[in-house]
Formats: sequence, C-alpha cells, structure tokens
Amino acid sequence: MEQIKNRNNTVKTKIMSGIKSTIETVWAIGTSVAGAIALTSNKKINEQQN
Repeated sequence: MEQIKNRNNTVKTKIMSGIKSTIETVWAIGTSVAGAIALTSNKKINEQQN
C-alpha cells in the first residue's frame, strides 16, 4: 500500500513539474514574441514620424 502511494506521488510530481516547465516555456516564448512585436511596431512608428 505504501509503495503504491509513493509511486502516485512521484507521478503527480513529474506531471506537475512538466506542466510548470511547459507554462514557463510558453511564457518565455510569449514574452519574446511580444517584445519582437513591440520592437517592430516602434520602428514603424519612428519611420512614419521621419
């Protein structure tokens, strides 16, 4: 009984850390995409002003 409980905890921990790293990856990609969009839109605005 104790072994099954431990195995379930290990699986749960692995799943949770997997989800966490997925979220961090998505967040990092989202941030860099947002940064790229901000940079390009700033360039376009600057070009229009000149």
